[in-house]
This record gives sequence, structure tokens and C-alpha cells, in this order.
Amino acid sequence: MNKPFHRHHHDDCRALCALLRALCECCHHERRDVVARCTITAGDVRITFEGDFIMGFPVDKGTVTAAVSFVDKFGNAAPVEGVPVWTNDREDVAVMTVAADGMSAAFEPTGLVGAPLVTCTADADLGAGVVEVPLTGVLDLTGGQASGGTITFTQAGVAQPTPSAAAKKK
Repeated sequence: MNKPFHRHHHDDCRALCALLRALCECCHHERRDVVARCTITAGDVRITFEGDFIMGFPVDKGTVTAAVSFVDKFGNAAPVEGVPVWTNDREDVAVMTVAADGMSAAFEPTGLVGAPLVTCTADADLGAGVVEVPLTGVLDLTGGQASGGTITFTQAGVAQPTPSAAAKKK
């Protein structure tokens, strides 16, 4: 690799990053000092995410649970006011059951594949105001372990009958 080009490219990237940071500071009137973490457990596997995420699970592996915890901008545990509110935009794919304290939820796959958007929102302002801290994730439910299938035969140069044409031949 040509080192002068590489160095020049690196300097351009730095300048672009500095510009983007400056623009983002101008656009964001409200600074988010609290972030959310989400821990997902499926069987013996436990994974923790911070911020928005997507996670895939086969539909035949059972219940998936998610737990949230909130932290300040330094990563320290931070309290929230009230019970966090969860939403699931695809109850037909995974039925959601939220714990009474709102800090976790269980998702029971229905057998359909799909990608429910799950949101957990809490109030970080411990006073009279409201500062929402949303955490969103996509629970990507994929097909499970194969349990059957079909064999399709084709012959080169021969048009394949449509299901309705095959039914007419009988």
C-alpha cells in the first residue's frame, strides 16, 4: 500500500469524523446521559448488549428472555423512575410477557418466522419531568431445525406443470 496515500486518507477520515461530531453536537439539543443495557438469555447462553441491537434465534428452541439495566454515561448503574414500558410489534411471531417490575420480558415464539421490533422505554428523570431512555432491539426468529422437506424433480428442456395443470391431469 502506498504509505503517503494511506496517511492522506487517514487525515481525511479524521477531518470528516471531526466535522460529523461537530454537526451532531449542533443537532442534538438533548444529551443522553443514561443508556440502557439488555441481557438476553436462551438456554445456557447469556448475552448483554448496550444500545440498539438485533439477535437471531431459531423458532424451535423455546422461550427467549431479555433483561434491561440502565447506566449513566460512565457505565455506572443508574436508577429509572417507575416501571419501564415494553412493546412488541409482532405478537403473532413472539408472544411477550413482561415482568411486574418491567426490568425483563419473556418471548415465546409462536412458530412463525419474523423479526419483532422490541422496545423498552424508561424515565431517567427522577423528578417531576420525563427523560425517556428507549432501548430497541430486533428479535430475529428464524426457521428451526429441519424436520422434513420436499424433493422437486426437473427435466432439462421440459416445461414443469403448474399445480393447477397437474391437478387437471388426475
